Amino acid sequence: MVPVGRGMTPSSTKLIMGAGGKRFTKSIFGDPVAEIERLLKPVELAEKTLERCRRDLNTKSIANTEIGVSVIHEDIGHGVSSMKKEIGSLSVNITTLGESAGRSLVSLHEKADSYQAKQDAMLTFQQDFFQQLKKSDADARSASWAQFMTPLYTLIEDLRRTANSHPAQKFIIAQRSIRQNIMEVICSADERASHANEIVYILQRHYDFGEKALAQAQYLLQTPEFRRWFMSPYSEILLVDGHCNDESIGRLAPTSLTCAGIARAMLGQDPNTGAASQPEVPRLTLYFFIGEHMDYNSGYYGPNGLIRSFIAQILRQWPVEENMDLEMPGNDPSTWTSDMNSLCYLFEQLVCQLGPNFPVWCIVDGLSRFETGLYGWLDDLTAIIGSFLFCKDKKSAFAGRGAIKVLLVSSDRSIRIRDMVEDQDRVDLRAGNILLCIHQTTYTLSQSQMSQFAWRRSSQGVWERGIDECENFYRLFTKNDHGCYPITGCASFQIKTPDVDQEHRVEKALRNAWTLLRFKHPTLGSRMELDNNDGRWKRFYTPFQTDEDVNCWLQSTFKTIDSGQSALEWFNNSAPDFELPTVYLVRSDHNAPCQTIFLRCPHDITDGVGILQLVDQLFTQASLVYAQSTAYPYPLPDDELDTRLSPSLRIAGSIPDSLSEAQMQRHEDIQSENGAVYNHHALLSLPPSSSSDTYQVQRVAVSVPKAVSSQILANCKAIAPGVSVTHVFTAALAMALRDLQPRKQGSYAVRYVNHAMINLRPYCRPPYNSPAHAAAAYHTVSAQALGIDLDVPALADDKEYEPSQLPLVATQVRDFYNRVKPVLSQEAHEQNFLAPLTFKALSPPPGSDPYVASDPPFCPVALSSIGNISSIVSAASDVFELTNVWAASQPIGAGVATFLGCWDGNIELSGVFNMQYHNRDYLETFLEAVLSYVCQGLGVDSS
Repeated sequence: MVPVGRGMTPSSTKLIMGAGGKRFTKSIFGDPVAEIERLLKPVELAEKTLERCRRDLNTKSIANTEIGVSVIHEDIGHGVSSMKKEIGSLSVNITTLGESAGRSLVSLHEKADSYQAKQDAMLTFQQDFFQQLKKSDADARSASWAQFMTPLYTLIEDLRRTANSHPAQKFIIAQRSIRQNIMEVICSADERASHANEIVYILQRHYDFGEKALAQAQYLLQTPEFRRWFMSPYSEILLVDGHCNDESIGRLAPTSLTCAGIARAMLGQDPNTGAASQPEVPRLTLYFFIGEHMDYNSGYYGPNGLIRSFIAQILRQWPVEENMDLEMPGNDPSTWTSDMNSLCYLFEQLVCQLGPNFPVWCIVDGLSRFETGLYGWLDDLTAIIGSFLFCKDKKSAFAGRGAIKVLLVSSDRSIRIRDMVEDQDRVDLRAGNILLCIHQTTYTLSQSQMSQFAWRRSSQGVWERGIDECENFYRLFTKNDHGCYPITGCASFQIKTPDVDQEHRVEKALRNAWTLLRFKHPTLGSRMELDNNDGRWKRFYTPFQTDEDVNCWLQSTFKTIDSGQSALEWFNNSAPDFELPTVYLVRSDHNAPCQTIFLRCPHDITDGVGILQLVDQLFTQASLVYAQSTAYPYPLPDDELDTRLSPSLRIAGSIPDSLSEAQMQRHEDIQSENGAVYNHHALLSLPPSSSSDTYQVQRVAVSVPKAVSSQILANCKAIAPGVSVTHVFTAALAMALRDLQPRKQGSYAVRYVNHAMINLRPYCRPPYNSPAHAAAAYHTVSAQALGIDLDVPALADDKEYEPSQLPLVATQVRDFYNRVKPVLSQEAHEQNFLAPLTFKALSPPPGSDPYVASDPPFCPVALSSIGNISSIVSAASDVFELTNVWAASQPIGAGVATFLGCWDGNIELSGVFNMQYHNRDYLETFLEAVLSYVCQGLGVDSS
């Protein structure tokens, strides 16, 4: 269940969440028909009271108006929650409410002329009226009531707008005429009137749905993705795949109830609430139910109708405080209704002109119904979503433009539009999740685990949680006095547009982007410390309190380096130790005009995929800041951390505190098998080539030309089904190590041993399976060890090694990976639930020094495959062009960590090593030997 956010009253939250044990819509949104019937009589009384107040204005002082307002409050206080002056002149289908109510509302409109003569007095009355209405009971917030009272609200709003004859007021009236003219061009009065009744109609249909369907409707409100979208003060987009077509009734899906309820709650919120921690109160709420507009005669037909409806709703709710400065489309206004480009252009101008006090909320239900090639609807829908994204980027990049929130809900599964939305901005309401919601059960964690690994806020305001085995693994492998066990993401880039102040703007943009990343991923500001109270290691996060806190953090974690060395030379020779995640911007004379950033994090905070996701987000935001030359102020207070702080792998991966007997037996069996794999008299390692006393970690890489890379990728697939470049390079690495072993009188067997690195992010539960939680180490090493057996020829055997052995070995590696790689399914894979035990089994004993090497040093070589980096990091934006991107961690002791990745079509094999044991030239030669085995074994000409 979505918790009550700070700044939200329980009654207002009830409108969104509902109460357990009752039917979904009934408990959340009330019964609109019953409310309409109940409210008919109070409105008639309110009309009479207003008339009495008007007469009082002729005979009494202005102060006496307060008495009349008080009477109004008593009459209708329990029928109104909050008034929105932007709610506009919604047309209401009065006939459905009864002839009596219709005559009453018409009478109210007629009295506007007489009120006009008393403008100044009525202005005071109106202000008092607003204040009294704000105090009314929140339980009466309903869309039916808001629609029923719309003519009254419009009447009072018109009186306020025309309250004096100042030239500025006349300008506002003129602008209103412009809005009215545009509205009449793009839509008809009948369209506006029918659309205004949709929320009430849809909510009335909740009685037609069963318990399962209502649970599906309710489930969205419980997801962390929705809560983030709803609570965030910034521009957001959320795409929801409902997977509930089987529960739909005609064109009405369970998710339609959710959208109607949200829209009604938004329309009913108080526009004057100003609590800092509350989500931005919607001033302009736009909604569209696609299922109601699939027929040609239904009004607002097709995607064209969607964007026309949104424009009309904006114009109707346009705030009087905002000046409208429109640049009209160049074509004939009579063609606007059929020209999607003109309509999108108008929408973008309107939204982007609104300031920070007037956020825009857009709710679209039934999205997948427009994802069809018929009538050109898919192209039109794509253009509309493009406009939403354009407005989101514009408002995100420019301070003072406010926010836009877009909720796109598909009753089934979006097919094409989902490709336009980032992974972290999507939520999938799969059937399995819905069943969990219905039965109020989950893959539960034990109470002790929840208390240990879940974030909690202490009475001092500090957040803390226990660390799991993955985090403890990296803590134990941190070298003394070296800060942390690091992982690094690197990107070299250049600016695509000339700028005389380029260096300063680049630095400023990256600084602002880094500040945004800290807000999006507060775990970047956490650290592991020993809790002196209970003697356990924990992760702590202290929220920012002031701007000075933010500036101190930024100064210590963003460093600009002007170097006479190349960027890689600086990294190898001069990169300092660190404790907190830090960005180093290196400007090198050797690499000009290219610059390079190194994003370095403790490995207990993120992993290889996560560090690349952070690099991508850093440049995405920096591009927006650079283009607009705006600053990003960190939002204070530093709230809503329960959803932004990333939990441990145990929580994200739904790993139980204790395993079943069968699972524990499986772990013991694997450990026995691993013991047999490691129990070999000649395990392969890289012979040491240096004996320096200085501990210094360096990186070296060999890059493969694009044409050769393409041939390698193609020929890997030709070996056998399922063989990948990772399998081939692993086999070639083992064979290259075999080549370096000393020959003896007779041949002898050797064995290469490694564990596969496994990315567990896709197998974590939402939202932890998305880049929204990039600052978390959600990976593991395979519980099983890979063993490759090879033979070293005898001295007398002068035959060269046969590269033809490569396909056979690569196939063996493939078979191993197929056994250990998790598959996406409803059931947890053993690599998930065994991950904590695997990290624990590979951790050094307490008190030992993992960096002490044997004599002579044993130097294992591990290969980690990063994959296609271009699928994680965007190569270019409007501002930046990234020329090279890589990620690497650090070896342990005398070992060598090698990394296989592909950027912009170029395969790169790199190695990170300790200069105490290895010579740079020697290691580079070894990497080239691995590549040579790959090319020869695949029949690829590397020349």
